[in-house]
Amino acid sequence: MEDHKPIFIPDASVLLKWIVIESDSQEQAALLLEDFRKNSIEMIVPGHCFPEVANMLGRERQDICCS
Repeated sequence: MEDHKPIFIPDASVLLKWIVIESDSQEQAALLLEDFRKNSIEMIVPGHCFPEVANMLGRERQDICCS
């Protein structure tokens, strides 16, 4: 019988925690990324997450993109 790895589907907030330092659940997001890098889990990122991340970053950093 073939072993199946757990599959995780992160949302945009998890993706942001990988690049933006926050205190809220930062450690859990980092552990999830570490498990993925170790190939102990699979991850499926829906295509709509990337525009959501860009939108959230744009809102946070309006001083850069919208002068």
